[in-house]
Amino acid sequence: MELETVHIVSQNPEEQGEFIVINKTDFDETIHVLYEPAAAPDAAAKPKK
Repeated sequence: MELETVHIVSQNPEEQGEFIVINKTDFDETIHVLYEPAAAPDAAAKPKK
């Protein structure tokens, strides 16, 4: 059996990093904020040589 997990915003980024991983069943939207990393720039945005 594999547990589903979600990334949430850390409340202590200096010690835990930007996010922590918790079980999806433990996620409570009243106290947690889902972590969504900044979108990586796509290949089309890179200058052509």
